[in-house]
Amino acid sequence: MNAQDVVQCVISDDSGVGILICGTGIGMSIVANRYKKIRAALCYSTEIAKFAREHNNANILCFGARYITYEEAKLIVHEFLNTKFSDYE
Repeated sequence: MNAQDVVQCVISDDSGVGILICGTGIGMSIVANRYKKIRAALCYSTEIAKFAREHNNANILCFGARYITYEEAKLIVHEFLNTKFSDYE
């Protein structure tokens, strides 16, 4: 699956989320955010992943494989997938 495939899956499912990975995560977040209904967030920590979902309703997680470890990536993905949007502001 490429970035466009992931974006189309997320767009077709209002409650769907996706994950995109590249060297830095920047390229994937730029590509994904070109599409309407996509809110891709470049996350490099669990705190940022939680904030992106909770406060910004991010629906695509992007991160760079060169800059985080496998263990960090697992924790970031877990936080992103298990945090719900809070429309309380």
